[in-house]
Amino acid sequence: MPIKTAFRESAPAWLAMGADNSTFQLEKGEAYLNYYCLTIRETNTIRVIHANKDVKKIISKVIKCNWPPGITHELDEGGYWELKLKGTPFWNSFNSEYALRVHRLICLMIQELYAGGWEIIISSDLSRVRDLSTFFLKRPAIPIKDAANVHIFTITLSGENLLYLTNIPKSTKHELVKILNENWGKGVKKETYCKSGIVITLGGKPWLDIKSMSAAARSLLHKTVNFLGMVGWELITTARVKNARDTLFFMKTRTAPAINDLVRSFFSLSINGKDKLRVLHSSNPTIIDDLRKIITDWEGEIISESIKNGSHEFEIKGNPFWCESTEAIQTRFLMIKILENLLEKGFRVQTAINPSSRLINKSLMIFRKVIPTHLQVICISFDENDRIRIMNAPEDFNNCVRSVIMERYGQRGIIKESTFRRAFDFKIRGEPWSGNNANDGIEARSMLCHLLQKVNMKGWRVVLSTDATSCAVKTDDRKDHPQDVQSWYLMKTDIVNRAVAKWKNPGVSKTS
Repeated sequence: MPIKTAFRESAPAWLAMGADNSTFQLEKGEAYLNYYCLTIRETNTIRVIHANKDVKKIISKVIKCNWPPGITHELDEGGYWELKLKGTPFWNSFNSEYALRVHRLICLMIQELYAGGWEIIISSDLSRVRDLSTFFLKRPAIPIKDAANVHIFTITLSGENLLYLTNIPKSTKHELVKILNENWGKGVKKETYCKSGIVITLGGKPWLDIKSMSAAARSLLHKTVNFLGMVGWELITTARVKNARDTLFFMKTRTAPAINDLVRSFFSLSINGKDKLRVLHSSNPTIIDDLRKIITDWEGEIISESIKNGSHEFEIKGNPFWCESTEAIQTRFLMIKILENLLEKGFRVQTAINPSSRLINKSLMIFRKVIPTHLQVICISFDENDRIRIMNAPEDFNNCVRSVIMERYGQRGIIKESTFRRAFDFKIRGEPWSGNNANDGIEARSMLCHLLQKVNMKGWRVVLSTDATSCAVKTDDRKDHPQDVQSWYLMKTDIVNRAVAKWKNPGVSKTS
């Protein structure tokens, strides 16, 4: 039977304007469902969809132990669970200790969920306003090795020149400060120790986003992630916890230094401004030539090329990274071709970092060395208020998405289907990506949990969630926000696994 769930917004009056507080129906997950999601929402709310009793117990315990103000309101209707924390933890603040306490809370929550046997599949920004990031988690088929001893720490970019560190081991902090001093010309200016973590103040203003520092700041992030990967800390996800910039979640994956190229980050791609694509620290000189050919084959015109702070910059005609929803389809096809080509070269995207508070500067995408593999990349974009667009997918994938939408929304869930600019388009009920109607957002995230389950059963896994295209929408009542939310890029994981198996055992034939 469907579960009736009531929603009532708790936020400043101007923020809650336009929210729909009506009662709606949310069904429980079917028995097979092995996914759930956790959304952080301005200003004080955590929403969890399709979590079991063990997950709820873990989250409740972490909040009780690490958020002294406590919980002001709890709503538990089975498939949907909402917690409102006292204060405004998920709102910008100028108190360092308060901000560190919030980031530590989410860090320990993710750590304990991993210890409980759950792994993050992807973190996404799925709303233009009000919601921050949504974590999608699943219980893996192979249990997480030594899950009880999982350790996660976070680095958050803040202000003009600050790094917030929570739960970081003392020895790793010393190594991090050394890397920052070696790779940032102005070095570390100050270390401030608080009860809930450490604030690192860098010289200069790396996060100010001015042209003279943007390339150098992104280079610093690349080198930091690369170094931490070499000493056994994997960047497992990034997410917005309090503001426009990302928090980076690192998990210990091994104790010995890396001795294999397959565990190292080798280069990054950075999207800057409306028309610039930068290659940072590439160890393979042919990648520049490959990207140049991809752009021209995509029918893009390269206006100029230049070298800036060790990065190779392509300036592309038009505004491919600052465009309307339908125009963005073409840019997403460019992203697909880039991801496919780089995988053939042996570089797979690890994650995307948003170091900028300005919407015009998009993500820094980190790539790491893998076995060269040829496979198809699919993009699912969540556009306008109510559209799901699928690009470069086989027909059975489109059918799978259709079936999940209809199962979760009913026969009238799909308002319209169409093919537009080689993208398969579903217009669905409500306004799930607007953020204005919380009920629509909850229902859509429930549907996405089921969608992740179904496409994973077909061998597909989301490897990247990022916004590479969206221009800004200006409003009178709050700061500018993206016109579209993040898009998902998926790869066929079983093909990658077979390639790794073949590399490890070249004399053994592997069949699917």
